Amino acid sequence: MAARRRKGFSRVLRLLFLSGFAVCAASVVYLLWLPDVAPLRKSNPKTTCYIELRRAQAEKAGKKFQLRMAWLPWGLISEHL
Repeated sequence: MAARRRKGFSRVLRLLFLSGFAVCAASVVYLLWLPDVAPLRKSNPKTTCYIELRRAQAEKAGKKFQLRMAWLPWGLISEHL
């Protein structure tokens, strides 16, 4: 009976170890998949999806689209962004 318990405990430990390893591996893969945003520290992007959306909306409404970009201090950017 004690041997069965040890065998069951061993299976549970193995399952926990493999699950932890899978979570760690998935986390590493996810972090490597993310785009590099370091260049955005020094220069504005040429365009974004939001800019293109506003451009299309202006065009559809027959209005002139004027792009205005301005750097803001870190403290003025919403923490919810």
